[in-house]
Amino acid sequence: MTRYPTEPAILHLSRVAARLLPRGRSALVRRIAYLTGCREPFVAAVGRHRFLIDLNERVSRSLYLYGTFEPTISALLPKLVTTGNVVVDAGANFGYFTLLASAAVGPTGKVFAFEPDPRNIDRLRAVMGANDARNVEHVADGLFDRYGTVSFHLASHMDDN
Repeated sequence: MTRYPTEPAILHLSRVAARLLPRGRSALVRRIAYLTGCREPFVAAVGRHRFLIDLNERVSRSLYLYGTFEPTISALLPKLVTTGNVVVDAGANFGYFTLLASAAVGPTGKVFAFEPDPRNIDRLRAVMGANDARNVEHVADGLFDRYGTVSFHLASHMDDN
């Protein structure tokens, strides 16, 4: 697993300052990252968890700047999942919902994180490791309505998902 640096201090300060802006947070933080040469993914605390942030990727950038992603689902998940449950995260990406589910099921529960994109596998493992999420099992396969082999087409980095 790749080791990632922690959040650069200049980006932490710009993130705190950007919270004062009603809009334009993303542009400000991305510009500061560009000017200071902070272009690689890094681990940052967001709420009570640590995430691997890539400012070039929309989902982790939104999480970094706003403290949540898809707030309605984020609030609903811990209400639907209880201690000891088993959760399947189909398309785990870098593990945002995987980590929320891991906290909700607790040490007696289990989360199966399905993520077939090889670009996200290392990111997912880094996030689970940074949070000591031992109740998560990563499955490097996709889910489909039947067993077999299908073509898997990856979007370019510029397509952002």
